[in-house]
Parts: sequence; structure tokens; C-alpha cells
Amino acid sequence: MRLLLVLALFGLAAGGDLRIRLQRRFPSCRGVLEGAYAGDGYSYLQRLRFSAAGMDLSVLSEKDRGEEWDDLICGGLGYSPGKGGLLRSVSAGWLRTRLGSGLVLAHPGGWSGSSFSGASKSPSIDARLRPARGSWACDGQGLTGAGAELFVGGVDLWLLQGVSRVDPSEGGYHRTSGERESRGSLLEVLSALRAEWRFLGLSAASSWPAEDDSPSWKRAGVDCRWARESFVLAGELAVGQDSSGTTTAFWVAPAQELERFRHCFALFGRPEAFPDRRGNVPVGEDCDLGARYGLRCRPVDGVRVAGRLEGLAREGDDETEASGEVSMRPAPRMQAVAGLRYGWEGAGRSWRSLLKLSWEPHAMVGLSTRLQLTGYADSGEDTTESGSAAELRLSYRPARRLRFRVGTVAFDTDGYDSRVYAAELAFPGQFGSAALYGGGFLLQGSVSLEAAPGMFVRARGLWERRENVETMGSGWEETEGDGRTTVGLQLDYAFP
Repeated sequence: MRLLLVLALFGLAAGGDLRIRLQRRFPSCRGVLEGAYAGDGYSYLQRLRFSAAGMDLSVLSEKDRGEEWDDLICGGLGYSPGKGGLLRSVSAGWLRTRLGSGLVLAHPGGWSGSSFSGASKSPSIDARLRPARGSWACDGQGLTGAGAELFVGGVDLWLLQGVSRVDPSEGGYHRTSGERESRGSLLEVLSALRAEWRFLGLSAASSWPAEDDSPSWKRAGVDCRWARESFVLAGELAVGQDSSGTTTAFWVAPAQELERFRHCFALFGRPEAFPDRRGNVPVGEDCDLGARYGLRCRPVDGVRVAGRLEGLAREGDDETEASGEVSMRPAPRMQAVAGLRYGWEGAGRSWRSLLKLSWEPHAMVGLSTRLQLTGYADSGEDTTESGSAAELRLSYRPARRLRFRVGTVAFDTDGYDSRVYAAELAFPGQFGSAALYGGGFLLQGSVSLEAAPGMFVRARGLWERRENVETMGSGWEETEGDGRTTVGLQLDYAFP
């Protein structure tokens, strides 16, 4: 039946894409071997999207390791008739949405991150109401319902009504008997609206259990983004209420962007008591009061300097972090990057330094190396940790449609607090960063082939080995031995 549906969608579509991914990790974990998990060790994704005559349809099926096949089947439909009328767009099914900067409503939630480019400009303010396009927006805590964008009397309006079956926990896994029994056991009703006029925006959202008439939380906010020449002033003030009371969150970020220099100062606060379900932190992290300054400049051609200073005040737990980065091109087809982060949190101190060199000696060959040094010290507990890692990566393209990549990372750290990070050769659409601690190494490789116009076949493999361990992981995810291997295949096809 599913195959007939896919074929029918292909026949109707004027354009779209298909993605199929299959991955497996070896050896199998305890949950699979001992029967505590419902499914096998494979993870799987199948996604079909197409658009025609203003219509946008997404259909997705997915399973994580340990889940039954087709654990998640979802989809969404959107329609945009174009500008000029009352209706701008309408969406239904599994949705992704954001109102303003996300303090009032954001699904899926995000994070402000600590990148230098992000710190040197003010957070974005906009409105988004579209069908979800990834499992991360649908599994476990998916938002289902319908919404529309309207234009009435010079005012942009967004209206959303959601009725969602969600899990009590936010992991989105349905592997053990307890996770399967509680799947979708909560029925959440959510209503939201937003109005925009010129540089001002008003947003409101409220959520309550279907069996209860009183809201479990409600939030409302006002935001603005005013720009003149190189200067931008943006911010949002939101009020949230739940059973614990009423709390206020805010951020304000004046910024300036010139030809070779841009910088931003942000003042913000989102206390722990502020109801944060289906919300986002646009800048910084949860805190009673925080401040951040970021800059990026190009003093001369080929050289970029970036810096960031952030302080967070919480009840009994203050945190400060300073970081800087210099990027330059010492020779054609070559780039060098040096960065340093230093943080203070209570009695703890942590630091991380990075040196990276990338070189393309030929149009078909790319080479990069990266060195990391990390450290952590806690004067209260009289502990000190240090870590280091060396990474080498090679890219080779023998033909226009064929590309090989290989990489290796050797790491040695005293513990998790001095961990290092390595970029995985992940498939498109995957998050590809691994936290490594202890001692060991990681080998990985990938190949990408454009088998036909618009059709890419990709494969990847990763082997991680840890020293002086008999098992890896914990709980039902524990595996025997000192190594793990992950292999995967992915097909991407864009059809006209």
C-alpha cells in the first residue's frame, strides 16, 4: 500500500525529492541482545517531499535503533497561493513554527549557539508556520494541527490551532515496554497567534491538557526590529505563566554592521521559572540576567578576527566565557584558523584551544588538519583535567560525480570535562559532531556518487576504539568490547 502511495505521489508531483537512509551500529547493544528493545539495531529514514501549483507535501517514516520498523509515520501539507490576496499560506499536519524570536513559541526548539558569527549580530525576528520536514520536529513531541498566514489591512497575521498526541518524556524513543506504553499518552491542545505591523510584532500562545479546561502554560510577548543604515535595534519582552506563577523573559540587542566590522551587545534574561515548553532561547542561555558582546572584523583582505564575551547570572551559579578566533589565508587555496575559549563557572575553569589548517593543492584534492588542547580545573574539589586531539582529513574527487573522504582522530583526555570534539562525516540532514573523552582513536570514511542527474548514492563508515575499557556506553545502550563500528547508506533523489 505504501509503495502505491509513493508511486502516486511521484506521478502527481511537479517537483520534489526523495531521501532513504539506513544505518547500523556494531556490535549490538544490550537492549537488542537481551530483548528489552522492541526492534533491531537498524535505524532508518524515508522521506518524500514534493511541490506543485503552490502545494507542498512531506511524508516521512522513521525508526531509531531499538524501535520497531516504521515507528514514526507522519506528514504535512502546505499551500501558498502567492502574494496579493488575503490568504498568504495555510499548513496542516505535523508542523514547524516560530513566532518572533521564539520566546513565546518555537517548535522544534533551537539553541542560540556560541558561534562568533552569531554573536556579532542580533538574533532574527520573523514568523514561520510550515509543514515539518524532519523527524526531529515530529518524534515524541511533534506538533500537529493547522495554521494560516493572512494579510489584513496592512497587518500580517499568523493563526495556529494544534491538537497533539505527545510522549510524557522528551526523548522521542519507543524502544522499551514502558516507552511504548506511554507513547502519545498525553493529548495537548495549543492555540497561538501573531500580528506584525511594520517593525513591531505581538505574539501569544497557550497550551492545556485536553481533559482540563485550565491552561498548563501561557505566554505573550512584544518584539521589534528597527533598522536604519548600518544600525539595527532588536528585542523582545515576554510574560509567561504556569502553576508556579508569572515570570518575565526578555532580550535586547543593538547591533551595527559596517563593510569590514560588525558588532552586537545583547542584554537578556530567561529565569528558570519561565515556562519553556515549546519555546526557544534566542540569545545566551537560561539565566536571571545575562550580557554578551560579539564582534567580527576584517582588518585586511584575507584576515578575519572574531571575539565573544558572555556573562550569565543565576542564583548561586554565575558563569562567564571569553573566546576569540583568527582566520587567515596565508597562501592561495589555504586557510588557517586559531581559536581559544576560556570559561569560569563557580569554582570551575575550563579552556579549549584550536588550530586548524586547510589546503587544496589541486581542484580534486583537499587536506585539513586540526589540533585541540583542552583543560578543566575545579579549585573547590581540587581536581584538574587536560585533553588533546589531532585530526587529519583528506578529500579526493577523481571525477565530477564521485567524491571520497577519509578522516582519523586520535584523542587522549583525563575525563569528560576535558573532552574534545570531532566532526563526523555525516550524511546530509544529519548532525555530525562527536564528543570524545578517555583515550582512543576514530577512523571514518565516506563516498558520494551522483549516479544520475539529481540522484546521489552515499555510503559512510565509522570505527571508534577506546583504550582500557571492556564496554562502551551505559544501560541498555551498552556494547561489549572496546570498539564500535557504524555503517550507513543514503539515497537522495531530486526529481523535476
